[in-house]
Amino acid sequence: MNATDSPSKHRTFTDRFLHARGKGFFLLCLAQLHALLVFIIFLSFAIPTYSTINTALTEEGINIDAVLIIFLAWSVLMAYAIILCTRAIIQLRKNVPIKPVRFNAIFPFCITIIFTLIYIAILFTKNMSIGSILHPVIFAGVLLLTEATVALVVLAVPAASILRQIRKKGAAVLVLTIYAGIMIVPYLALPSNVLPGALPPKPQFVAHRGSFAGPENTIEGAVAIHQFDVIGWEIDIRISIDGQFFLMHDDTLFRTTNVAEHFPGREFEPAENFTLSELRELDVGSKFLASPCALIARQYVNQTILDIYPGAKIATLDEAIAKSVEYGWMIDADMKSPPVGHPFKAQFDGMVLDKLVNSSVPHVWFGGHLELTQPNIVHYANGIDTDPAVLFGIGYDIGFFELYDPAAAVRRYSTAGYPVYMQIVDDAVSFSHAWAVGCTYVLTDTPYLYQNMAAPVWYMPSWAWYLSWMLLHALAGILVAGDYLRKKGKQEPKS
Repeated sequence: MNATDSPSKHRTFTDRFLHARGKGFFLLCLAQLHALLVFIIFLSFAIPTYSTINTALTEEGINIDAVLIIFLAWSVLMAYAIILCTRAIIQLRKNVPIKPVRFNAIFPFCITIIFTLIYIAILFTKNMSIGSILHPVIFAGVLLLTEATVALVVLAVPAASILRQIRKKGAAVLVLTIYAGIMIVPYLALPSNVLPGALPPKPQFVAHRGSFAGPENTIEGAVAIHQFDVIGWEIDIRISIDGQFFLMHDDTLFRTTNVAEHFPGREFEPAENFTLSELRELDVGSKFLASPCALIARQYVNQTILDIYPGAKIATLDEAIAKSVEYGWMIDADMKSPPVGHPFKAQFDGMVLDKLVNSSVPHVWFGGHLELTQPNIVHYANGIDTDPAVLFGIGYDIGFFELYDPAAAVRRYSTAGYPVYMQIVDDAVSFSHAWAVGCTYVLTDTPYLYQNMAAPVWYMPSWAWYLSWMLLHALAGILVAGDYLRKKGKQEPKS
């Protein structure tokens, strides 16, 4: 060796990293970068229309485009994280100790913790749709699992070197067991989009309260979604103080109407405390156009339909029935019982059932009410804990599931040929999940996202999934074996 040669000059990047000063800071920068990447993937998967967060804020009376603000803040943080990581890599390659200033040493740690807490907060915020959040987390788990396994493959060689340096056999066995355990996970935890057989037919759409493309529970909203191939809609039925049926999801009129301006002081009264004539004085359409959901409407709905939104009124059940008959739609009836003391509380259910059963609506869906045997009545019930043969044997027609129910439970119905109805599916990834597990119908706020989908976002047969992981793990084995043979060859004395 020449005297001018530095021993570190011939060391690999891995060796330099393992012996570098400040490698903890570099790992912290990677953790920050990873947290920010997972966050934006999570947000994109969970709510690609950015409607859920903004809708939740609107329900609290905050009319801002919160997601735009979040994205701009994320962009600044992401640029800063990339700069820190790049500088750290350059210093590691030059074998220069990493000595960040105090702010840079603390900032990545704070960002990693903050964004981790954001994930937790989103999962447990009551204003968010838990169904639209949990499944994307599970789905994103495929990405994280792949990411982790690829990292393990890349780190296989240095990990093997470290294992050889561990003198206590117990510690080495523990590390090896954890390493192998993580590598085995893909074979045990199949994502819902890994198919045991052929891809099932595409699910049909049931519009949830209409959709985000128009004022919910209104005739104008029905007109807006008619172009999106829906087979019907889910509506929320209430009864006024004078015994007339109307459509309204919330207990009060505050979020969806101009009640605060038109009837000051009554904005938080139960909706059922108003007469039908009072309800019909309120403006639902203008309130919708002032909400962030109007951004979605303008993207997917033509101007002719948008022009009918201003002044849109609270719909009556008679109007909803007439529109359903006109379009040939089914109705999924969500009956909202009036508050205690209401003059029609006792007879409410019977009145609604009689109205719908004797209507000309092609099919009326109920969660229960097996006593109704008319040919236009369809019954569904939660299938998560019930054998499909038992559920259908007692008279139910459809198995009902939440988005975050286990894929195996849903497939138990679909593979046996029973219809499956899943709620609430509000993004392309979740729709792909519903499609892959064999759902027949999905309840959705966003039918416009799926109308032109020819296939799920991603899916693969189970044999391809297993083969992919086998090849990836075989690569790790080859890398470790090659490194071992290379080092063994260097240790053998030359003849």
